[in-house]
Amino acid sequence: MLKVYFDTNILKFSATELRRLVPRKQSLRWGTLDLEVDVHDITTINPNDRIKNNPHLLKDANCLSSIAKLAKDNVISLVINHESDLESWNIPNMDSRSGIFYNAP
Repeated sequence: MLKVYFDTNILKFSATELRRLVPRKQSLRWGTLDLEVDVHDITTINPNDRIKNNPHLLKDANCLSSIAKLAKDNVISLVINHESDLESWNIPNMDSRSGIFYNAP
């Protein structure tokens, strides 16, 4: 089986289903007062959608789920070293509903 090494940087681009609270303004009437307040809606965001100025990076980021599928189908084996594993503990926004690297083994 082909072994594929991946670096910590790959993990952050695989966190594509982040549940977040997004603020919006809403008008309401409280007695005789007309108020505009901030309310928050729960939504799922993909940070990769913000990649606008680098089409090559966006293309690479979009193929990560396919690589994870290959690992799930036992076509390839994903490996990571201890240093990269420790570095991954400090990556922000890794609470993706898609799991760590799309739950690939």
